[in-house]
Amino acid sequence: MRAVCLVSKKASPYVSYEAVMHKREQRRKSLEFFRSHELVNEDGDTLDMEDVVNASSSNPAHRRNEMMACVKGLELIAGNAR
Repeated sequence: MRAVCLVSKKASPYVSYEAVMHKREQRRKSLEFFRSHELVNEDGDTLDMEDVVNASSSNPAHRRNEMMACVKGLELIAGNAR
């Protein structure tokens, strides 16, 4: 993308506009899929797939919180090692 000047300081410093649009469309399709499907466990209980995904670590907000907790733990370990 840099070779065709789609990623540059002036155009878009991190990713191309097309990459951003592709990612948004991918998220929209995933959300549509999650909303239209249900999960059934061995006992026959039915759960909305969207609820399961939002409660799991595949949720970006949960993933970020887990990463920040891990970083804090590593900082504490590094501080104790000094």
